[in-house]
Amino acid sequence: MIRRLNIYVLSIAIVISLVASCSKGNTTKKENDMKSVSSNSNTSNQKREMSINFTLSDLHGNSFTLHDNKNKVIVMDFWATSCGPCRLEIPKLIELNSKYKDKGVLFVGVGLDSKERLADFSKQYKINYDILIGSREVAGMYGIKYIPTTYILDKKGRIIKKLIGYQSGETEDQIEKTIDEALKE
Repeated sequence: MIRRLNIYVLSIAIVISLVASCSKGNTTKKENDMKSVSSNSNTSNQKREMSINFTLSDLHGNSFTLHDNKNKVIVMDFWATSCGPCRLEIPKLIELNSKYKDKGVLFVGVGLDSKERLADFSKQYKINYDILIGSREVAGMYGIKYIPTTYILDKKGRIIKKLIGYQSGETEDQIEKTIDEALKE
């Protein structure tokens, strides 16, 4: 019982720290709000790191296993409902999903909130891609320290690009460019 309580408290602390790390300022004016962690969006196939497989439930109770979706380019966004930059990024992800969903690209949001908050937010923003109920384990596996953090995976499940933060115009341009390059492979 005490162990469960400790795990619960640790989970709450991780979510709070993720939300607290989310900038409340104007993200469009800060150059350092978005960092591209990959060395190049044209990372050679030999240098790409394999994504870590996980299974999470979506808002409808269906299981989603990341590696069951190979042969698709995947845009995977870690976010939270209270994160200001996340709220700015999501409408752009909705637009990009509309553009690419019939071209072999899968958008997935990994929400770091309760199912109820994610469902309300998804309905309010009319999110048109799958929202998964994130866990501290999955966030930890991917080294999530700041949100939003977006991973783009190639058709073999390897990480092409990791974007931390959101900068209006630049983030969606990088996502789109990376998707276009991955679809050519």
